[in-house]
Amino acid sequence: AETEAARAALRPEAVSYGPHLLDFDAARGTRRGLHLHLHGGAWKANTRADAGFVAPAWVAAGFDVAVPD
Repeated sequence: AETEAARAALRPEAVSYGPHLLDFDAARGTRRGLHLHLHGGAWKANTRADAGFVAPAWVAAGFDVAVPD
C-alpha cells in the first residue's frame, strides 16, 4: 500500500530494459545523486512493487531513485 501511495504521489515511469522493469523517480530541486534501491528476496521473491515506498523521502532529499525488478 505504501508503494502504491508513493507511485501516485511521484508518478514514476516504468522504463523497460529487456524483460525487466525499473521504476525511476527524478529528484526534486537540486540533484544530489542516485539511490539505487535493491530490494531483498534474492531476485526470487518480492518485486519493485514491494519496495517503491522508499522513493518519496529520497526524491524530497534531492536524489533520483531507481528500483529495479
